[in-house]
Amino acid sequence: MPTSPRAANGEPYDVTIVGAGMAGLYSAWRLLSQVPQPRLCFLEESNRVGGRLDSYTFTDRGADVTVELGGMRFQDSMALVAKLVSRLKLATASFPLSSNRLFYLRGMPIWEKEITEQPPVPVSLPYRLPQSLLNKTADQLFNWAVSRAVGNSNAPNWSTEQWKAYVLANTYTSPPGKRQAFKNVKFWDVGFWNLLYDQVGDEGYRYLTDAGGYDSNTINWNSALAMPYVASGDYASSAKYLKLVDGYSALPRALAQAIEEKLAIQFCTRLVGFTKDGTGLLNLSINNEDSGPATIQTKSLMLCMPRRSLELLDPDIEFSTYLRDFGLIDSVLRQPSFKLLMLFDQEWWKQVKIRGYTLQRYGPTITDLPLRMIWYFDDLKMHYNDGRQAPANYWALLASYSDMVTEQFWKGLETLVPGSSPSAPVIPAPPEMVNMALDQLERVHGMPIPQPVAAVFKDWGADPFGAGYHAWAVGPQPWDTYVRMFHPMDSYQVYICGEAYSLDQGWVEGALRTAETVLLKYFGIPPLEGVHPEYVKSGARHHGY
Repeated sequence: MPTSPRAANGEPYDVTIVGAGMAGLYSAWRLLSQVPQPRLCFLEESNRVGGRLDSYTFTDRGADVTVELGGMRFQDSMALVAKLVSRLKLATASFPLSSNRLFYLRGMPIWEKEITEQPPVPVSLPYRLPQSLLNKTADQLFNWAVSRAVGNSNAPNWSTEQWKAYVLANTYTSPPGKRQAFKNVKFWDVGFWNLLYDQVGDEGYRYLTDAGGYDSNTINWNSALAMPYVASGDYASSAKYLKLVDGYSALPRALAQAIEEKLAIQFCTRLVGFTKDGTGLLNLSINNEDSGPATIQTKSLMLCMPRRSLELLDPDIEFSTYLRDFGLIDSVLRQPSFKLLMLFDQEWWKQVKIRGYTLQRYGPTITDLPLRMIWYFDDLKMHYNDGRQAPANYWALLASYSDMVTEQFWKGLETLVPGSSPSAPVIPAPPEMVNMALDQLERVHGMPIPQPVAAVFKDWGADPFGAGYHAWAVGPQPWDTYVRMFHPMDSYQVYICGEAYSLDQGWVEGALRTAETVLLKYFGIPPLEGVHPEYVKSGARHHGY
């Protein structure tokens, strides 16, 4: 840690970056590409880079198997991620989705094709829905409800800019033929749970929550952004996904390696708070695990942090008070998430056969059990510890991908791990947690499940992240608040970027787009080569730039 409050040449730092997630690493990489280079200081509370990108390597009998505890994929339309991956020369592979997913709903296994097609023996959804809606998947019912809410059947095909223009110019009114809960209300003042209930009733809402896979998609978040989000179809056939061959953490590692000759990241160092002196310089109070408290002076500060990390700053400093008093800090909702990974030495899921159908690779299988979503990985890259390619003798199962309410189910089992902290990088799963998951896996797949070789879990709801992803709350006009969060206070040269307050929440692209916007607007850095500047300014991810 620097013991001086100033840079090596006796001057204050030009920019201090806090948070070595994707927004912080990208910002440092872009700033260091400028001539002349600014004097940078880079702080990270943990002992690693990547934030919520966290590729974990199982080691068993001399072989290493890498799997994802955090983010695991990106869409090919995400221009900044795609360009960055290309510039850093990282190998990619397709991340295919099953064309016939298995659902386990209200104790009943049912295949996607049994919902959308007419099998010889009809299989009905276990929900009290009108006959006209019983042959729709959750994705299709989302589109139906959203199209009905805006009165246009083509709405699922609208671009980001079309959605924005419609929402800003129109209001929401309850459908005819029922008591009117809403009349001419701005869409950002309508909770998405309220809107879905208004459109499809409680049974339809339960089906969308259960079969949609994510509890977070149907909570009462901002309908102005919820509608285009669910209509874009996370699992729609048109969505094309990629992954990094060496794990998603290869991206932050490559960025860190690209900057390490010019800038040392100060790990295990927490920003406690900051004040401003009479000249406008910022005095940062920091605390390093080894060297203790210190002070750094900087001209500008980039807080590349999620909501919970911002909340953990000294609540009494002027900046924190401003974010609270003007409703900015809570303009987004925290969405806790949980992942349980199991490593098996046999692909038992290939034996699953229910009413003539068999499981396809990847998945997901979606359940209304606490497991929620189950993914199957059979193309893992395996190496011996000496670097030689290992034979494919191991397979991973993402046994639980849960969020919101179901995250709390698994949190109740975390205390069974002796001496562990929920903020630890990764925690071995206790036997009770593994057995709970195996019991649910057996119910879903209708067969005995062998014991895993190893199992680990990550609770992203723990501090300092406080969430796996975020969503805009009801009330704020999202496009206005999105811009305000970049530079909340005119009198402080403090900027906020990251996934949490982006228009691409839940994706690395949101972190990169907010960082790029701050660099363009406030630091005068030209756009990243090959990325259209309007793509960054408009948030038009689906425009194909």
